[in-house]
Amino acid sequence: GGSEGFLYSSNEYTEFFAGCGVETKFSGDYEDIYAPRVLRGALHFEVAETDMPSQAPSLQPTAEPSNQPSTSLSPSSSPTQMPSSSPSARPSSSPSSLPSYQPSHSPSVEPSVSPSSSPSSSPSWEGLLLSTASNEFAGNGAMFFVKATTTKISVTTIGFYTEHASQNQLVEVFSRPGKYEGHEVNSTGWTQIHSDTIDLLGQDVMTHLFDIDVDIAFGDYQSFFVWSANEKIMYTVGTNEEDLYSSN
Repeated sequence: GGSEGFLYSSNEYTEFFAGCGVETKFSGDYEDIYAPRVLRGALHFEVAETDMPSQAPSLQPTAEPSNQPSTSLSPSSSPTQMPSSSPSARPSSSPSSLPSYQPSHSPSVEPSVSPSSSPSSSPSWEGLLLSTASNEFAGNGAMFFVKATTTKISVTTIGFYTEHASQNQLVEVFSRPGKYEGHEVNSTGWTQIHSDTIDLLGQDVMTHLFDIDVDIAFGDYQSFFVWSANEKIMYTVGTNEEDLYSSN
């Protein structure tokens, strides 16, 4: 880690803070907590822009075209030799080439009445927030928290490394609003957001959990707890718990 406030990397969306290692899940005993610790891993998140277009087209066109040209002004008897400084309000009676004498009663291409079966979603950015790249220590679990610094974000994936590669290992992830301090050893306020048996890929290949779905409002903190009882999750030792270790 670094000293308090140490900025590891940054952009305007989110910040990643040093946390703690956990030896026994929600044991009620603070002897099972090791701090400060910084998870070796990553977060993927999405940022939805508020001024993006809607996710589906409207059911009707916004305005219907007129069936006839405007009659507020009379056309000239013949086209002018030179174009006028501004377009006439109505087509002339004798156009220079061979267009139709009046516009069609219907637009040439009708807008669809219903949206497509699979409308595209609003554009968004996906971020990758890296923490430490060091494999210094490992524990059965790791806690940390992040902050949404400029707008709402949605965490979609958590990545981490493990001490050994192994198959069919149970991995659980818990989350709670705000900073986790005071809630390291009890389950009150934590919500399980992932529980599945997966293959862990060891120290050289990141293991990803792709089914994470946690929204963090602008300015809010959110805590995460990654747990695997049988395989050690890699982290490094920080200088101070709650250091700002990494941001992007």
